Parts: sequence; C-alpha cells; structure tokens
Amino acid sequence: MKDQITKKNVLLIAEDDDDHYFLIQNAFQGAKLEAKLCRVTNGVDLLQYLHHEGVFQDKKKYPLPSMIILDLNLPKKDGRAVLKEIGTFPDLKGIPITVLTTSINEEDRNNSYKLGAKFFIKKPVLFKEYVELIKMLEVFWASSPAEN
Repeated sequence: MKDQITKKNVLLIAEDDDDHYFLIQNAFQGAKLEAKLCRVTNGVDLLQYLHHEGVFQDKKKYPLPSMIILDLNLPKKDGRAVLKEIGTFPDLKGIPITVLTTSINEEDRNNSYKLGAKFFIKKPVLFKEYVELIKMLEVFWASSPAEN
C-alpha cells in the first residue's frame, strides 16, 4: 500500500459501540494496514458525512471513503435505512459496503445484499478474528479500482 493516505485507503466505520470500534481500530494496527479510519456513530451522521453536510462539509478532512463498514443497529437511523438511502444516490452506489453486525437474522442478510452490501459478516468475538476479518477485507479493498 502507498505511504500517503489517499481515498484508496480511507475507510468509514459506522459503529456506535466504542468497544467494537476499538477492536476494529486495533485490528487494522494488528494487520499492519495503513488506512485512515473515519468514524460516525449513527446513521444520520453517516449520510451527512457521505453528502458533506453539517460538520462534515470539509471534503479534505472527510473524504469519500473507498469502503464503508456498517453496523446495522445504529441509533437515529439504523443501517438498514442507511443502505436503502445510499442506494438512491448514483454517486454513492460505487462505494463497497460491508455490513458488520451482531445480527444472525437471515432476513437482515438477504435485505442487506438486496440493498447493495458487498459482504454481510457477523461481528467476531476474539481480537484475532477481527484481524483476520480486516485482512480479508483488505484483499477486496486493495483490488478495488483507485479513485484518488
């Protein structure tokens, strides 16, 4: 990966649970991946980030991500509603979305894929599993076309 942070290695993490975010953040370090992780804690902020609205107007500080990691159970607007809304904006449809959730509901899985998610993954329990997950996502992420 490049030493310089570009859109290619900006990931937007939509996660309201501090402990889960901490695990994701540390898994990136454990996997030795260079990435700028941006975090939002609810669905409304996620959509404002993607549209550069509100506190997210500065496009240099809040660049469009090369991937979104989305928790389904977000406050204010849940991940299901966010997926549906993202799908209505052609300029956002190309951003791959990984649903990372505690849900084991088959309907959640099917609907997530129908709404455009690339992956639907149950949140790991162990830190080692988070590192393996991040490495797996990096393979997909690194093979996606760069849009710097």
